Amino acid sequence: MTDTTPPAPTPASSPAPKRRRRWRGWIIGITATVTTLLAILVIAAVSGVLLMSGPFGRELVRETINGQDIAGYGEVEIGAISGNVLGRFEIDRIRVRDSEGVGLEARDVTLAWSPWALRRYVLRIDAFTVREVTMSRTPVRAERPPAEDPFDLSRLPRIRVGEARINAIRLAEGIAGPAAVYALSGELRHDTGRWRGALDARRTDAVGDRLLAEIDFADALSLDARFDAPPGGLLSRLLDAESQGATGVVTAAGTLDAGSGDAEIYIGGELAVDGRLVWADREAQASAQIRPDAWTRLARISELLGGTLSAEARAPLGRDGITQPDIGGLTALIEAPNARLQVAMTGERIGQINLEARSALVALATNDAVLAEHLALDGVADLSGDTPAFTGEIAGRAVTLPGGIRLGAVSGPVSTTGALDAPRINTQLAVTGASYDGDALDRLLGQAPQLTADFTFVREDTRVEMHSYTARLPTGVFTGSGGVSVPDQRWRVEAQSSRARFNRLVDLIKGEGAIALNAAGDFAGALTFDAQLDGFAPAGELAERLEAPLSATVSGRREADGGLFLDAVTAQGPQFALQARGEQAGDDWRFNGDLAWSGTSPLAALTLEGALEAAFEAQYGPAGLDLRLDASAGALSAGPLGITGARLRVEAAGPMDALSGAGRLTGASDRGPVDVSAEFARDGETIRLSRLDGQLAAVRIDGSASVGPEVIGADLIVSPVSGFGELSLQAELREGMIAIRAEAEDIVGEDVAYIDRFLLTLNGPLEAAVMRLEADGAYGAVFTARADGTLRLIEEPGAEVTLNGRYGPYAIATLSPIEVQAGPLPSVDVALRIGDG
Repeated sequence: MTDTTPPAPTPASSPAPKRRRRWRGWIIGITATVTTLLAILVIAAVSGVLLMSGPFGRELVRETINGQDIAGYGEVEIGAISGNVLGRFEIDRIRVRDSEGVGLEARDVTLAWSPWALRRYVLRIDAFTVREVTMSRTPVRAERPPAEDPFDLSRLPRIRVGEARINAIRLAEGIAGPAAVYALSGELRHDTGRWRGALDARRTDAVGDRLLAEIDFADALSLDARFDAPPGGLLSRLLDAESQGATGVVTAAGTLDAGSGDAEIYIGGELAVDGRLVWADREAQASAQIRPDAWTRLARISELLGGTLSAEARAPLGRDGITQPDIGGLTALIEAPNARLQVAMTGERIGQINLEARSALVALATNDAVLAEHLALDGVADLSGDTPAFTGEIAGRAVTLPGGIRLGAVSGPVSTTGALDAPRINTQLAVTGASYDGDALDRLLGQAPQLTADFTFVREDTRVEMHSYTARLPTGVFTGSGGVSVPDQRWRVEAQSSRARFNRLVDLIKGEGAIALNAAGDFAGALTFDAQLDGFAPAGELAERLEAPLSATVSGRREADGGLFLDAVTAQGPQFALQARGEQAGDDWRFNGDLAWSGTSPLAALTLEGALEAAFEAQYGPAGLDLRLDASAGALSAGPLGITGARLRVEAAGPMDALSGAGRLTGASDRGPVDVSAEFARDGETIRLSRLDGQLAAVRIDGSASVGPEVIGADLIVSPVSGFGELSLQAELREGMIAIRAEAEDIVGEDVAYIDRFLLTLNGPLEAAVMRLEADGAYGAVFTARADGTLRLIEEPGAEVTLNGRYGPYAIATLSPIEVQAGPLPSVDVALRIGDG
């Protein structure tokens, strides 16, 4: 039997067909899947393109753009769109609406572009045309917070603009002068920081502005810009030459690393700006001559600056050459006959500033409010923060300030912060050689005041707001605030000082005290004020009259012609209280008011017990004092004379040390009423009374007297009120020495007592005056008396007297001297011998 079993397959060759079939299946599957996905993507892309190029795309563009904010100037409104938004399409109108409505409208806008170029980060616009743009008013920009991430031009894609044209730009009247129509055309290309473009702008409704410019910032650089700006047009208005017109040419050529450029601008046919820029060796240099007088409106500035400005500047260049100047390394110099400014940048926005100016620039910067023969400013300006700042030194010579204040020289540190139109300034100024129109300011401020001030200068209306200041003056250290407005010609000041010296202000008042002052006025000299004085300590002669501390208030006004009116004056001290009103006309002062006084009398040789209350009217000037006084006192004494319920009425005139007038004194004494009148004259500290007449207690007097600090004198005729006869009296008390002589004949009193003859002399010091008394006659009887001894008129008053005499037939004599004690316990010790007893 034959074996028919087939041989077993070879192990190495049997799996191969299966693996080939498996890989072939995978490849076919993957290919089918990819093909399917690509087909789907192609279908989706084609569908997307078809969708975007149709109504959906147009509506999507409208919905995306409508309502977008344009840098705060309003929101965009887009009208109907036709065409393919992925190729060429048209928009019938575009509007910009701000808070006041539509201010700008563009009609018939056409845009042709290639979206496929964006795959290479290129924005390619083949054509951009606008039939008409209408601007009906100036747009209103809304308040916006500052951008946290400022836009960087380097982020822009590459740009290709083949054709750009606006057929008509209609500007309403008032936007840039009269109503006008302009046309624009040009092209633009931007490639990684390089710019190329051309612009043609011209006025089409009348002969007017024309601007032609071509620029190429590529490997080679070229610029050619020319303009013609007839009077009354937009360009002439922008160049501040609306009535003159302007023309100009700006050209540049070279590479980014080396080249040069020129600029010429003519105003009214005269060359106004002639400038040149050169860059090479990694540095750019610019120079220019500028004639401000070419502009009619700048004639005043040209006059102040003294003529033509010369400007020079240098700056290193960065890696991109002239397109990347290093502002942090800039140096510049600007010179004119009356000014010089030098700037050296030490950082991107920080620089060293040195400014020297004569009266021109100072007047310009302060709207003619401040004049100076020379002014210098040296320091560091910092513009890197939110607000500009400056720190440095200021120095001036022959400075004139509003209100007639002239400073010979002024210098000191200064710092400023804030915008240039209203900077806040801190300064410490030392002044020498100051002078003022008003004597009061000269007394107050002196020739060398020192001032530390924090203030804001608002240039637009030439106003100074003084937030705080410290002034070191001859009259003391004052602090406060205030302000000055030059257009209004007004000023105001608040001042306080804890230790003001008043002898600088008023010659008659010497001393120190705390003062608070509020005042406001104008440049003509008129002002209103109120002041308060506390803790005043008088000095010199005034300290001998007034006890400290004193306080006072005063309010009033000063007229422009120099007249001063004190509406209310009050003063108070330990000795007195005063309420008064007053005024000054020329050198004359007038006062009226009420005064209460206690203690030492303000008039020489008078002593008060209790208080003096007086109403007065007074005028004081170069001729002296003119006074009317009505005063009353509880008790008044002049030497040995004592009066209660005293009333003194006085009219006086003349210099203080030679005052003269008339007065009347009324009151009561222990022995009767007092009613005496006299004319008087002051000789230094002494009051001399003449034509002294009236009743003094129980007698009448007629004659003269004098009263001084250490002198009392009298030359009087004295007679009894009830009776007849008279007694002559001469008396003097000087420096503790007394001299009296009293002599009379035939005096009869009210009790019918009489004396035929009387003689009294008293001479010597008050503590031991020698007395002699002689008397004859009494009631018709024979009476004689002779007395000799000493009198003690001070310390322990008393007397020691010997007596000899006769009464009728009887002799009288003392056995021992009579002892008299006039102290708290009066006593008399008498031992007489009468007749032969």
